[in-house]
Formats: sequence, structure tokens, C-alpha cells
Amino acid sequence: MTHAVSNNKAEYERIILYINKTKMETFDTRFSHLNLSTFFRDHYGVYTLTDVQQKDFLALSSSLTEEFIQRSRNYTLMLELEIVKYFIDFMRKNQRKSPVSTLNTYQKNNKYQTVYLIADYISEHYCDSLTLEFLANKFYLSKCYLSRIFKEVTGHGLNEYINILRIQKAKQLLEETSLNISEIAAYTGYKSTTYFEKIFKIYFSVSPLKYRKMQSTMCFTLPITSDEKNS
Repeated sequence: MTHAVSNNKAEYERIILYINKTKMETFDTRFSHLNLSTFFRDHYGVYTLTDVQQKDFLALSSSLTEEFIQRSRNYTLMLELEIVKYFIDFMRKNQRKSPVSTLNTYQKNNKYQTVYLIADYISEHYCDSLTLEFLANKFYLSKCYLSRIFKEVTGHGLNEYINILRIQKAKQLLEETSLNISEIAAYTGYKSTTYFEKIFKIYFSVSPLKYRKMQSTMCFTLPITSDEKNS
């Protein structure tokens, strides 16, 4: 989960819950009747949330943040259950709706399929040098058209989407490896460590180094329950 603040004069806060394709498939495997991957493949796009749905999402965000900070016993399982519960409710309320679109079925499917392919390519090559010009040439599209349909389908600009994937991977590397900041920057596709730190701070409000120190502090100061001592 990440958040970003707009640079526009009218500032707003955006909260992004990022669940990749592999994680969705994991959920579907654990909960055989969930069909999360199928739902979002058939109902892919940008949804406008009602006031109630926005409150529900903010409640989910608060709950996930608290679980992650406290890290009580089986907290990772609780995180997954919270997310699954949210999406079950989301699918119930949105199964008859479609993302905002005025295109006919053929045009819609063609556009969405193109963006799926581009998004999949980015997911697999996020550590490479990816530019609008490169992707436009690779998928035989004009830069203007690619930029427009990618925004329409995903709700994110191309560069923002790439940064989200890279920063999520960087977050994982900070938590799970001893790679230094420069190595993580290079591994996730950033040629400049300074620029990587700037982008990371946009999404997590702290520098990569401070984020790692925060994680280390939480790991070493977590209380051990009597059950864990006896296990």
C-alpha cells in the first residue's frame, strides 16, 4: 500500500492498494470460489467510488496499517483476510457495473487488451529502461495514443505506473535483503540514486534508508507473547 500527494495547486492525497497478478492468483488458489482474477479481467478499468465506498477503503487502509505496525501473531494472514473480505464486498456491489467507458464492445476489448499486454510487459521488465517512446515503438502505437489509453484503462499515467511497480519492489528489497540503497535503485531500474530516493519519498513519505531503519526497529522491538515463547 502506498500513498502520494499531487503536485498540483489543488493538492489531494491518493492511496493506492497495489495487488499484482500473482497475488490475485494466490488468493484464488487459497479461496477456490473467490475468482478475483477473473472479476478484474472482466471488469478492468477505473471505478468511481461512492462516499460510502471511499469510507470503506479508508477503513481498510487504516486497518492494514495498524496490523502492519503492530505485527501481532499471524498478522500476515490477517492482512490477507482483510483484503479478501474487502474485495468480496467490492465484487458484490460492482458485479453489475462496468468501469467508465463509452466505447463499443469491440473497441473497448481491443483497447483494454492492448493495455493488458503493455502492463504485463512493464511488470516483467520494470528494471529495464522504459520510456513512452520505447513502449510505443514496441507495441506499434503512437506515443499520444498509448499515453491516453493507458491512463483511461489504469487510472495512472505511464510513468506513474512504472514508478509504482518499481517502488513496491524496492520496498520489498529494503525489507528482505541487505542490498544498499544504490544497489536497490539500480536493481529497480533507476539510474540515479538521488532520483530513486525522491520517488520513494513521494510514496512512503520517508527516505529508503529511514524506511529500512523503521522496519528494523519494529522487528526488534515487537513484544513476544507467552504463546510464542511456548511454541
